[in-house]
Amino acid sequence: MQLIQPLFTGPLDIIGDVHGEYGALCSLLFRLGYDGNGNHPEGRRLVFVGDLVDRGPDSIAVAYLVRHLIQRGNAQAVIGNHELNLLRPSKKGGPFPDKRHGNHWFQSLPEALVKGSSQINFQNLANEQNRQDLSAFFRTLPVALERDDLRVVHACWDQQSIDKIRARNTPLQDLFIEYEEQIIDSHPAQSTKIEQDLREQNLNPIKVITSGLEKRAEEPYEAGGKVRHLKRVQWWKSYTGPMVVFGHYWRRREANPNVDPETLSPPDKKTVPYLFEDTPMFSTEGSTMCIDYSVGGRYYERHKANKEGDFGCYLAAFRTYKSPGRYTLLFDDGKEIQLI
Repeated sequence: MQLIQPLFTGPLDIIGDVHGEYGALCSLLFRLGYDGNGNHPEGRRLVFVGDLVDRGPDSIAVAYLVRHLIQRGNAQAVIGNHELNLLRPSKKGGPFPDKRHGNHWFQSLPEALVKGSSQINFQNLANEQNRQDLSAFFRTLPVALERDDLRVVHACWDQQSIDKIRARNTPLQDLFIEYEEQIIDSHPAQSTKIEQDLREQNLNPIKVITSGLEKRAEEPYEAGGKVRHLKRVQWWKSYTGPMVVFGHYWRRREANPNVDPETLSPPDKKTVPYLFEDTPMFSTEGSTMCIDYSVGGRYYERHKANKEGDFGCYLAAFRTYKSPGRYTLLFDDGKEIQLI
């Protein structure tokens, strides 16, 4: 299977990271004008930027729905790092992929998503048939989609990484391991763990495309229950080329002004560098657009007994038209923004 595939022609609706929020996805598809098979009266088609799963209440339903839309010929999707994590073998040698924040459902395990809380979040838990179905589905997803005027990727369009895997027919998970082993085998004798972590992130083209380029952080910070010494690179600041639509790097809409700002982020997110600090919430960055508006954070809104969207967490779609250079953002609550 080719890992870099042609993107649909014609007008598209490109949907950001869903993260198991099945209700938000159904609301957005309805507002966009699609029926349950992904048909649209204007002949539009759907594209998903990956991270369909984890954290939200029903990753299984989201993945099955997207699979159905793809099988009907009305949708495409690229793989995100959260799907890739479920395909990677355990580093401990167990039968399941390693547990990470929000993905315990895959092993049929309940999980308390909020650090320091004993409250188990509601998630539909996978059975063995679900695991087989979803693993098989994720293995069919390409890493990137492209056409002359538009590119779709989960995290980072890095041309060097794209070119490395363009002609490869190796299954995704096998190719990932191949690059990982090459990097480990070429480990410089005197390198520190931070240096090796940086090599493993930036020299594996699949890792770059699905989770981005990184660099050493000025100060360590905590995220996902671990102290981090690397931080994400704003690759879009120096990108030149056709429009790229991507997800992964959570950004937010306006929060409810009546909500205490101190409650807007989980404790383990408060120290994570926010890469869109100086970017208007609905703007493109040159010829790039991140459409991850943090719907995956709704588990925390529910934890705090707030309404969906109170913390600025929404599911977004990037709508293209026959006219080149015209784009619209639409959200699951019905908000619509014309992009320039």
